[in-house]
Amino acid sequence: AFARRDIPRLCAAGWQIETDEDYRYNLAEVDDWYAELDEEGEGGNAWFSLELGVVVAGERHALLPLLVQMVRAAPREFSALALVARGDEDALVVELPNFERVALPWGRVKPILSTLGELYFGERLGNGVRLPAMDAARLAELERAARLRWIGGERLRELGRKLDSFGGIQAIAPPARLQAALRPYQLGGLAWLQFLREYGF
Repeated sequence: AFARRDIPRLCAAGWQIETDEDYRYNLAEVDDWYAELDEEGEGGNAWFSLELGVVVAGERHALLPLLVQMVRAAPREFSALALVARGDEDALVVELPNFERVALPWGRVKPILSTLGELYFGERLGNGVRLPAMDAARLAELERAARLRWIGGERLRELGRKLDSFGGIQAIAPPARLQAALRPYQLGGLAWLQFLREYGF
């Protein structure tokens, strides 16, 4: 906060301020936050890859690999209790691959960490994570809390909203033309098949 707010005020008041090149709080500005989705496959075998990142000076930087690296280096700093203690306006300083540093508000980082938390130590592909379509509800959580500009994946995001508000498999009446009385377990199976059809699984 001092580097971003008070140093410019001091300069405007006539102070001459010098910093070393590696001064931790020489910070670049984040122009945008984005989430890019790529879908693969269909039905029950569908997957999606998710890349989250920031745009700095017109260049995209994938955020997940950087956050994973930070979590692995200092897991206590990113525990559930530590995250709760962080104020939303407080900043996490992240060093980008080009050695620029940016200050990311915890209010935008915490939803990403809590939604994708258990993936920190899993396998990653490139700049993002690869998840089964059944995990699309995570996208609704990110949409709600992380304020990202979404690129692609409209159908998948709609599925995520449906799964996020899912209240359970609903019983349905058998088709009127069916010439049989279904047993309870068969009615359950029919409801399950209808759920799979409705959600595209």
